[in-house]
Amino acid sequence: MIDSAIAGRKTEGEHDQKMKHFIFACGTIADSILITWVYNHTRGSVLLAFLFHNALNITALYLPLSLSDNWQGVVAQCLVALIVVIATGPARLSRQPSGGLMQDPLILRERNLKEKRG
Repeated sequence: MIDSAIAGRKTEGEHDQKMKHFIFACGTIADSILITWVYNHTRGSVLLAFLFHNALNITALYLPLSLSDNWQGVVAQCLVALIVVIATGPARLSRQPSGGLMQDPLILRERNLKEKRG
């Protein structure tokens, strides 16, 4: 009976482990947003996205604040990612069609009419 009561309790270690996973997930999402932004704003340069990813990894080695298990560093990463999303807009984090703008039929029709007139 005592064993079942002990087995049902959560220990502090389990809570710490869940928090570490949550902090890691938040940092990973923030890094993904930043790397995507770099990729999209360098005309799809995989090399620059790769170098930025490595810069994030090297920074984590030398600045203890940026380690993924340190919540202050992850909060800073999330704030930077939030600033990027607010400044550039969430539409800039997705790939655009090859034409640059969405190929809306109404926009294409208006463009064709203007070209015929002018």
